[in-house]
Amino acid sequence: MAEIVHELNTPVTFMRTNIHLLKAYLEALQKFIREFDFPAEDEERLRKILKELTEISLSLETGLERIISLVRSVKTLGRQREESTEVDLGEALSEALSLTYNRAKRFLEILIDGKPFVFGRFRPPFRYVFQGQKGSLVQMMVIIINNAVEAARERKIKGARMEINFSPRPPALSFADNCGGIPQEHLERIFEPFYSTKREGTGLGLYILRDLSRSLGIEIVFRNRSDLRGLEVKFLLPEEKETLPREEEIWPLKCSLSMMNEK
Repeated sequence: MAEIVHELNTPVTFMRTNIHLLKAYLEALQKFIREFDFPAEDEERLRKILKELTEISLSLETGLERIISLVRSVKTLGRQREESTEVDLGEALSEALSLTYNRAKRFLEILIDGKPFVFGRFRPPFRYVFQGQKGSLVQMMVIIINNAVEAARERKIKGARMEINFSPRPPALSFADNCGGIPQEHLERIFEPFYSTKREGTGLGLYILRDLSRSLGIEIVFRNRSDLRGLEVKFLLPEEKETLPREEEIWPLKCSLSMMNEK
């Protein structure tokens, strides 16, 4: 799989360069034509030809971007899994929000346990640690957030928002939006490879999501929200790993003990 992806990257790069050159030549031609006086009939014919060529170049660019997206998705599927370590759920969420923030802020408000997410000043309001792969968990969260952003953008949802909440018993992290949900007849097929309800979707995002969730031991539940006409995705998490408290959590206790010893 890695070899196929590598072989595809070379012609894809070549095609992308040539499409950009084609667009530049078309713009130059349009400027060139405006500088000369042609008979009305010839000028109209030239304008139609240039318009068709522009539309063709745009369709080529759209198709190429889809190929690039598919190649990236396949590369993700073919990569080796990272080693299992302690994963802090709050830290993983913070990383996922940072990765998606620049795009998400244009289309979607994000709330964490009821409070607006503020980039650069976010501190996870919960701590839950389990054994797994942090990179895989971050990628799962990125897929869910990006899907909500895409739904808000394509459907032009006013006041679009996503609510992210943590529940300790049973341990679960939920992502709930108001971006229209998924038609009931499509819910059963969302994990099929190359099946997508989005105009520009590759149909591999949720397929990758399920693959990652299985490696982490996380169960995923999708349901439509009838109250806010949106979608809720719930990560049912593995059992928490027993860990020692952080330094900042035991510091007040250290201070108290020190004062008692001095007395």
